[in-house]
Amino acid sequence: STASAPPTPGTPAAAPAPASGTPGGAPASASGGAPSAPAAVAEAPPRNTEEEITLRYDTFAATFSSWGGSLKAWKLQGDKYKFSSGQYDLVPTGANEEYRSFLVDFYGSDPRMISIPRGGSEWVGSHQGDEVTYVWKSPELEIRKRYKIFPKDYLLQLTVEVTRPSTALGEVQQALRVSTYFEQDPSTVKEAGLTGPSHEWRGACDLGELSSYSAKGLEKNPQLKNGSVRWGGFVHSYFLVGVSAKRDRNAEMACNAYGFSPEGRRGLMRVDLVFAPATLRPGDPPTTQLVTAYLGPKFLDKLDRVPSIVGYETGFSSVIDLGWFAFLARPLLWLLQILYSFLGSWGISIIALTFLVKLATLYWNVKSMRSMKAMAALGPKVKELQKKHEKDKQRAQVEVMNLYKMHKVNPLAGCLPILLQMPIWLALYRMLSTAGELYRADFLWMHDLTAPDPLYITPALLMGMMLLQGKLSPATAQGLQQKIMIYGLPLMFGAMSFVFPAGLTVYMLTNTGLSVLQNLWMNRGPKIGTLPLAVVAGKGEKDDKRGTRDDDDHDDDDHDDDHDDSGDAASAASDEADEVAAGPKTKGPATSTAAGARPKGPRPVGGGGGKGPGGRRRRNGRN
Repeated sequence: STASAPPTPGTPAAAPAPASGTPGGAPASASGGAPSAPAAVAEAPPRNTEEEITLRYDTFAATFSSWGGSLKAWKLQGDKYKFSSGQYDLVPTGANEEYRSFLVDFYGSDPRMISIPRGGSEWVGSHQGDEVTYVWKSPELEIRKRYKIFPKDYLLQLTVEVTRPSTALGEVQQALRVSTYFEQDPSTVKEAGLTGPSHEWRGACDLGELSSYSAKGLEKNPQLKNGSVRWGGFVHSYFLVGVSAKRDRNAEMACNAYGFSPEGRRGLMRVDLVFAPATLRPGDPPTTQLVTAYLGPKFLDKLDRVPSIVGYETGFSSVIDLGWFAFLARPLLWLLQILYSFLGSWGISIIALTFLVKLATLYWNVKSMRSMKAMAALGPKVKELQKKHEKDKQRAQVEVMNLYKMHKVNPLAGCLPILLQMPIWLALYRMLSTAGELYRADFLWMHDLTAPDPLYITPALLMGMMLLQGKLSPATAQGLQQKIMIYGLPLMFGAMSFVFPAGLTVYMLTNTGLSVLQNLWMNRGPKIGTLPLAVVAGKGEKDDKRGTRDDDDHDDDDHDDDHDDSGDAASAASDEADEVAAGPKTKGPATSTAAGARPKGPRPVGGGGGKGPGGRRRRNGRN
């Protein structure tokens, strides 16, 4: 499987301006209702040769055209956005003058209104620094469009000034309409699934809640939204072309989205922002409207920063949907960005992030491991109780829980590591599915961390590592249940990782490798009760009425444990379970009990003081 690049649209075929009621005609009025009749369109005079103004930056290159005073191209820069067809263009319909972004015109019910020829008008352009200005004049109107670019933040601000010359006859009503276009070939759409979200451009309107629509859906059912519009445009899993209007707090406007197929071509979309009608009187000061557009990758920090730059709330950050685990995904992304600023590799940054998360959860992981070891040590006694009460399952369950309670063991603690990791996995998955920072980020042989590993090396390693982890973990179940824990879960997660984003698989592989090292350390290190990081299921001495533990265990420190005989299974279970449950003890005078004797009262698992039925446990081959 290879990474799915955003579809690189082809050049749309030239088509005549759509008639009224179609996407090229008048949209619904800002107050709602059916589309109004289009205004009379001025005849376009013969045009001169098209003149372009191109501004190049490290982040993108923007090209403006004198035909329509519109944006013709917005090409993202860098190898990350380079495809066989060239740099990725967020104005893919720019080759056709009828479907360029930031075309403006007017519509209304006033029959005297003189509109602007869409795309066919010739504007006079100039530029200075990061600003580009276009002017269009007729006997009835003068339109001035001023573009201002914020290159580091992928922002374009457009101010439109409309003036009615003093020589014009009478006042007219007009509603300014700003149009943007995009093209999504339906044949290139990849359905969303475990491999990630759909790499599809969709028309969108945000009226406090974001709604998006496919090109195919818009062609069948155009969306006419009226109210408190925050922004409209086009969304992709990793990119945004959004336009937000600055308006009065209570002012309503329209966001209308259409899909259409000129000359049989499918996948063209248009989104209009329509301002409320305004009255234009001859000689009055210009009527001014302002819109802000973001055209770039969905960088969370940049989208959050837009309001502080433009001076009003645009709502662009709503495009990054991190789901229920946003409270985890946002700090993870923030931390990942900091690590990347030092390490310069997203793959290494993910590995470093895994180490930090593992360190933060180490306390609970060690505690869970100790509880699992205690449960494994109690296994023989659990089997004994289950056999004893095999005809009374409820009684057997009660006795087993009492046994766990006696040894201060939490049977659910073994689930703690997976419960801690699952939210992090889900948060990381959501982050990899929407954060533009990780789009096409390469690492080793993986050319895109948001797509599955093309060689399936990391999924295979993950499956093997999870099987090894299952073998090293204490056995807390028996029979089929234990086999499922050792083989079933690793095989399930391993199989799923073949379609997971590679970045998530790298995280899971690193985390599993660290867990294996932790298991080896705990299994081959000092006894559980004397580990430096002693985190036990319960602490303190057992009540004398439950049996006094034989303090000969302290003498074990003076002998070579490698030569100890194991005794019977129940005796070993008692020693291990008590040792885990009690934790570190303070050394005191050693005591002993005569062979065969045991304390009064109920004895712990397998006998009192760690001795089997035959009495004192054998050490170094002697009783």
